[in-house]
Amino acid sequence: MKEAQKGQNTRRDLIDSVRHVQSYGMEVLGGFIVGFDNDPDDIFERQMDFIRESAIPVAMVGLLAAIPDTQLGGGWSAKAGSRE
Repeated sequence: MKEAQKGQNTRRDLIDSVRHVQSYGMEVLGGFIVGFDNDPDDIFERQMDFIRESAIPVAMVGLLAAIPDTQLGGGWSAKAGSRE
């Protein structure tokens, strides 16, 4: 989450958040991206565990495809926030 600058997803327990939404009778659909440099070797197992534990009925998993000349694609300096 931090690598994709999704800090809002690191501030609370995601299982609790999903269950909170589900408590109102709504289904939560999940979209997951794998392929970050810092993904651990067990990323697929961890995602499956999360999806099962949170009872997400539809989960879409995609491979990271970083756009060239963006920070994620290696064209931006993470420290300076500018092009290299």
